[in-house]
Amino acid sequence: MGAEQIFLNVTIVLVIASIIHFNAKFFKIPDLLLLIITGYVLGNIDYGIFPIIFPQEFVHLLALISIVFLVFTGSTEFNFKIIESHYLHIAKYVFALIFISLIFFTPLLYFITGIPLKLSILISLILTGVSPLVVDSLYLGVKNRVANLLILETRIPSFDAIFAFIIYDLLFTKINIVQDVIIDNVKIFITEIVIGLGTGVFIALITYKLLKIKRLMPALVLLLSALTSFQMSEQLGGSGILAIVSTSLLLGNMKIKNLKEHMQFLDFLTKIIRLLVGIIIGTIIKIPMNANFFISSIFLYLCFLAFRYFTVRIFLSNKLKTARERLGFSFGSGLGFSAVILATLFIQSGVLGASLAVNYITAFLFYSVIIASITAMFVK
Repeated sequence: MGAEQIFLNVTIVLVIASIIHFNAKFFKIPDLLLLIITGYVLGNIDYGIFPIIFPQEFVHLLALISIVFLVFTGSTEFNFKIIESHYLHIAKYVFALIFISLIFFTPLLYFITGIPLKLSILISLILTGVSPLVVDSLYLGVKNRVANLLILETRIPSFDAIFAFIIYDLLFTKINIVQDVIIDNVKIFITEIVIGLGTGVFIALITYKLLKIKRLMPALVLLLSALTSFQMSEQLGGSGILAIVSTSLLLGNMKIKNLKEHMQFLDFLTKIIRLLVGIIIGTIIKIPMNANFFISSIFLYLCFLAFRYFTVRIFLSNKLKTARERLGFSFGSGLGFSAVILATLFIQSGVLGASLAVNYITAFLFYSVIIASITAMFVK
């Protein structure tokens, strides 16, 4: 495929995605759901003209850039000063849900679907995430305990995405579980953490100094900071995701004048890439239209919702007083962009079971948004 064809396809996708994005706001429907459906239609219908397809290298590049921007912009907004007063109870719940999902949902997914264990672990992690875009589109302006806690949950760093991307990096690019011995894997894991955190701190300090130089463009400095921290850590053998997390968390908690205004350019780029990736993943997926798949995927997602409700019952019972509130919180969240990015990486990895894993991720994404939309009607 030539450069002109790729450029044309990107233009067409962006125009369609922009129209969907603005109309989704009008109808109060999460745009990610419509983007994937549109991409699926574009990728599975013969128009008699050129197909909307993209080279694997281009899709992989978009996925990597999406990871960098998603984690960087999300973590920069997090402030350590308000952890105890606002986020502590939510953070406990999030970590508990991640643990319960890994321990109970992973084997269930593995034995029912036959998806390889490594991919099952990643799917279990990504299911625990909540999309700020989905929650905001459904609950923004709503004033009750369920809506407040759901919105609060989306304001903490995306631990599910961070853990999932770190584990993906380890299991699929750094560690070979079969060939390597345990001690070697431990060394690699520790090296990833140390180099990742160290690189992130180093880049954050340099960025802080550069932002004080008035003749430099702050938005460009932050963009280069995000890209450099990821790539430097990866080239040194560390975790690029951890480097971004440490860089963005430090920058978000330093006294940097007009940081939110400087981040607007990165936010804008993130939105553009999100629109592109949303439709592109739709053109790639091939959901099997058979009863067995839908029965198993619906059953599995209902099981996950049961685990989520169980976790809410234990860790948020003092915040959500009634069964209706707990059910509203458990069913009211939807998966988002991080699930789409992970699905894209699965496809590009070419590992055994990747296509099946992507099918289940896509199905879970649809179920989560549909159930969250229905739940929102009763919560408001």
